[in-house]
Formats: sequence, structure tokens, C-alpha cells
Amino acid sequence: MDALHYKVIDKKKKIIELTFRGESLKFGLKVKRSFTVLVELIRRYPEFMNIHELDGTLNDPNRALSSLRREDGYDHFLIEESREKQVTFVKLNAIKPFETVNKDTEIIKLWPLDNRGNLSPALQKKIFQEFSERCNITGIGLKENTKFGPVVFMKNAMSLAFDHRKPLSKGGTNQEHNFQLLSKIANDEKNKICNSCSDPQCDTCALAHPERVSVIFPTGQNISNLSRNREMD
Repeated sequence: MDALHYKVIDKKKKIIELTFRGESLKFGLKVKRSFTVLVELIRRYPEFMNIHELDGTLNDPNRALSSLRREDGYDHFLIEESREKQVTFVKLNAIKPFETVNKDTEIIKLWPLDNRGNLSPALQKKIFQEFSERCNITGIGLKENTKFGPVVFMKNAMSLAFDHRKPLSKGGTNQEHNFQLLSKIANDEKNKICNSCSDPQCDTCALAHPERVSVIFPTGQNISNLSRNREMD
């Protein structure tokens, strides 16, 4: 088993450098508890870690693990097993991040981005109009999250997200042509598949270009029954 080495570059900013098979990459996280779990997983690599080993370090280790998986985007880089008394054991799949991330980025950040902060109001409006205020995958009409009331059925299906067709982690850019309008639920599901894709072929994937491609490249699923809704009023 190849050794995995690490160095904490900036604990406050949650930046860590990993070295695997002679290659070094820097990863940045946004959630403090996620960073704690990741460091402990690296320390124990390649062994599994009982998540309750962190009971003395974190108030809720299971929540911290969930933050690492979901909020910081490491869902598909972890291997989990549920053992005796339904206790979760987890370990890092060290090779997978090195195979899938965009290595041209100095600090690699895997979390699903709030892209709105990267877009000017004028560009947001232009994208919103370009896609006729509809999700480019499902065709469902969208609106700003702030325009919903406190309790709305299927709110995430109607809340908008400005999505990178080709994810930044796969070499995508913040150029206008790389954005599409999606519902939040479609964006979340797309992120899960994109994060696990080890051989990205975004130009031929329905998640990146549903207006001209009907099959999701990594899974082989045909989503034409979803995209057909774009023709509806």
C-alpha cells in the first residue's frame, strides 16, 4: 500500500497538503469539523477509523463526517462500512482525489460552490433570461430562493442554481459559456455524479449539455424523459 503523507499548511484557513505516489496537492475545506475529520482519516490511512474515536474531539462526529461528505464535497472519496451496533467505520480513498481533481488549481476546493457570489448581477440576469427562467435539465420554472415563503412543497425543485457545466474541479472555468441554470435539486444530484466521475467527458454528457445530449456519460442513464419538459409551458 502506497503511503499517504500530509502537512497542515494553514489550520485557520483549513488548507492541507497531501502527498501520494510522489505527487503533492493542496486541498482547502470550508467547514472546521470537516477539516478535523479529514486530518484524522489521513493519519489513520489506510486503516478504517471508527467515527466514535472522535467523541472526545468533536461534539457530534457523525455530523462532522456528514459535513465532510456533503458540505465539503468528499462524498465519493470516502469508503464507509457499518459494523457492529451500526457503528460507522470510514477511510479515505487516497488515489481517487488525485485522479479526478483539476490539478491546475493551486488550492483545490471540492465543495459545491455558491456560484452566485462569482457572478455579477447583470450576468445572473442574462443567464436567467437565456434559459427562460427554467431548469436546463428538468424544464421546471425557477425563482430566487428569497421569493419563497417559509414552507414550500418541492422548494428545491424550483430554487435556482447557477451551475458550471464543466465543474471547476474537472478543469472548468468561470467564463459565461460554462454556466447553465439548474434547479437546486438537479444541481445537487449533478454534483454527486460529477464528483465521482474519474474520466470526465463533459462535452458528451447530458448533465453538462442537456439541450443537445440525452445520456449521462458516467452512468449511461438517458434523461430525455426529464429534458422533454423544456418544451412545456
